Amino acid sequence: MYLEQTGKIAFMKSLLNYVYALLLSLVVDLPTTDGFAPYTMFVWVVLADVIFTVTHRALHTPYLYSLHKEHHMHHSPNAADTFDAHPFEFIFGNVATAVLPMILFPADVYTQYIWIGVATLNTILSHHHDGPHTMHHRLLKCNYGQGLYLFDRLCGTYTPFVAS
Repeated sequence: MYLEQTGKIAFMKSLLNYVYALLLSLVVDLPTTDGFAPYTMFVWVVLADVIFTVTHRALHTPYLYSLHKEHHMHHSPNAADTFDAHPFEFIFGNVATAVLPMILFPADVYTQYIWIGVATLNTILSHHHDGPHTMHHRLLKCNYGQGLYLFDRLCGTYTPFVAS
């Protein structure tokens, strides 16, 4: 019963954060270019990995962990608690990770739509199945990135998934 209730709360908080992102999208006008530019997404993937790793690692410092700890209440992450985070963390960690690459390296609106969809799906999937992010929730001191974990691999904080 407790897990079912916390799952519902996590889902509702995730949904509320998604509403914040939608409201933010009404006031932030992203720069665009003409012509379909899917190659730009490769730059965005690398940049997003760096941005998310740095912001996520910062959230694990004593100064900011009080904002991040509610996300780590779920030791075995699932899709329902993907965006279960403090609103500050969600905007400056999750949303900024997706939006800053688009501001720094503009592309056409269709590439932006694809990017937002892929980035959101990647984040949900990382919480839906056992993998590197599960290890992060279990150990707290590894796998701060997302997707390819490039920055974690470079910094020596990558830990492959091991079934418990």
